Amino acid sequence: MLTAKYSDLPKAFADERTAFALQGPSFVEEVHKLKPELKVGFMPIPSMVAGDEPTFSGGERFTMGIWKESKNIPEAKKLLAFFAKPENMSKIANATKSPPGLKGVDSKHEFSDYYNKYSSIRVFPYFDRVYLPNGMWDVLCKTGTELLAGRITPQQYSDTMKREFERLSKK
Repeated sequence: MLTAKYSDLPKAFADERTAFALQGPSFVEEVHKLKPELKVGFMPIPSMVAGDEPTFSGGERFTMGIWKESKNIPEAKKLLAFFAKPENMSKIANATKSPPGLKGVDSKHEFSDYYNKYSSIRVFPYFDRVYLPNGMWDVLCKTGTELLAGRITPQQYSDTMKREFERLSKK
């Protein structure tokens, strides 16, 4: 837990030392370079409360937009329109192994059947995207690792989180 890196995940999967990952599916391409025949699936998170349904956590993963103060808004709109063409959106979905970002766009990759199978499952946004200021994810990861490793106390963790929340909320 304390020494693993995202870059280690494909090899751990290929070596069958890892059973699951709580992240987007794009790392599977690297797994298949190491072990092409390995079958990797996709499933919702089981419910934590009796009687509830499984869910997914979701975030923006790959997002495109135009900055409101851009000096090139007409050109940016043309670029977005290009990416939004069904054939281009399909290519993006296939390359990232993600569901297409627009309705009516087809994609076909190893997770497509899973996305179709679980299309009615509720998706909740990642906690940090909703409740925390931009930049807090890095603070959560680094400070949480320090706490789990015993290098800081729970009080130090709380103090750091409060200080960083206030600092990042001012931006």
